[in-house]
Amino acid sequence: DLYARLTRWISPDLLLGLQVSRSHIGTTVPAHLGARLTQSQSFGWDLSYRLSQNSSISLGYEFSLLRSENRNNTSDKGPTKDNNLFRFEFSRSFGQ
Repeated sequence: DLYARLTRWISPDLLLGLQVSRSHIGTTVPAHLGARLTQSQSFGWDLSYRLSQNSSISLGYEFSLLRSENRNNTSDKGPTKDNNLFRFEFSRSFGQ
């Protein structure tokens, strides 16, 4: 797995985040007959705004692409799926 995230404060109350990731799911050893390998790649962004010292809202989007293949048969590429995730979040802290 590889994962990278960058954040940058745009103003004292506004935070921008960018992320990318890449994963291999399943065995990567070719000797396992019939084994499937799934690869996932994704990227996304999010924007957080601090409403007060104790609360914030966040809006984000992530796109991911999943590809599955049979390790022993290169003609069997398997399904490719793309996923879109939209996120809205409200956070409130009740601590001091």
